[in-house]
Parts: sequence; C-alpha cells; structure tokens
Amino acid sequence: MGHQVQTPHGLAVGSLLLQRLTDHLKRIQRRGQR
Repeated sequence: MGHQVQTPHGLAVGSLLLQRLTDHLKRIQRRGQR
C-alpha cells in the first residue's frame, strides 16, 4: 500500500471486510463443532 488516506469511506470498507471475515470464521467454527 502506498499513501494512507484516513477517510470515512476507507473505515467503512475496513469494517465491512472485518465483518465478513468474522462471519466466515463463525461459520467455520459451527461446522467444526458439528
């Protein structure tokens, strides 16, 4: 990554990616428990 620009848009994208990642991990954990 080159220059870092702190903007609401960037934060929103980051949070969205984090949400998807956590959701994916939760699904994997559920499969593992079964």
